Parts: sequence; C-alpha cells; structure tokens
Amino acid sequence: MARFCEKCGTALPDNSAFCPACGAPAPVLPRSTQNPSAAIPPPQIPPTAYTLPPQQPQFSAPPPSGYPPSGYPPSGYPPADVSQTTRSSNTLIKVVLAVVVVLGIGAIAVVGGIWYVGHRVVNTVKDAAARAGINTDDIGKQAATPIGDPCRFLSKADVGDAIGVPIVETTSSPDGC
Repeated sequence: MARFCEKCGTALPDNSAFCPACGAPAPVLPRSTQNPSAAIPPPQIPPTAYTLPPQQPQFSAPPPSGYPPSGYPPSGYPPADVSQTTRSSNTLIKVVLAVVVVLGIGAIAVVGGIWYVGHRVVNTVKDAAARAGINTDDIGKQAATPIGDPCRFLSKADVGDAIGVPIVETTSSPDGC
C-alpha cells in the first residue's frame, strides 16, 4: 500500500518514519487483523537538526588590525552583518517618521487650540456687547457710500491755508467739494 506525506504529499517508502522531503512524521498505517506483523509502524526517530560546517573567510587583502591571524574576529567582537546595518537604518527611519508624525499631530493640536480660544474670545465679546446694547453684526463692514457731506469737516479758511490759495466760495457736488 503506497503512503504519502500528509504535509507535502511526497510518496513515502514503506519503511520510513519521516518524510524525506519535509521531515514531517509519516502517517501510521492501521493494524491489519490478517497479518499483524505487516502493519507494525517503524520506530519513531526524531530528525536531527542540520548545521552548516564552519566556513573560513576568504580575504583578498590582509585582515584588518585587531583580527587574529586566523581571519576570525576576536570573541565578543560584533559581527559584520549587512542585515544588521540595514535593520538599524530601517529602525532609524521608523523613529524619524514617528517623531515627524508626533510633531505634526502636535502642530495640528496647537493650531486647533488657538482657533478655539479665538472663537471663544469673539463669542465672549459679542455676548458682552449684546448685554450692553451694542449691535456687533456690522463691525468690520465698510459702508458702500460715505455718510453725509465730506465738505463739512473743513472750513473755507482751513482749506485755503492748507493749499496756500485764498478760497472765495465752495459748493458741494456728488463727486466732492
């Protein structure tokens, strides 16, 4: 009877306890009542971890100072791993981005707070003016036309002294004096 690995689907030899492809335990065959010795599962032997043999570094130049002649760094020396450098620069980028985000949120909070305080001050002033009987709806709006006669502010003598010419007569018109 053919057996297959339940994890990866590879065909298993009859006497194997583990899958040769993925190392998963092989499924146990059910015991047969006709031939009990044929259905005895093989002993379960756990797979051993495989470790790579140590490799000698290859230098095209003499090793840097501080290294022993064997070419290995001294014990306790941090490994020169490129992934560590990449990881630390990624961490630095994440920290900088986090600081920028926090500062941005803080700036938005400050601007919102200033706007809120200004809004409250304006409302307080309007309420105080309303209690005093002052209408604040027209404050800040300019009149489209001047109110009254602008010639009423200066007399003939004042205008004559200002321009150095004696003024004999004045008349008002829609364009001015």
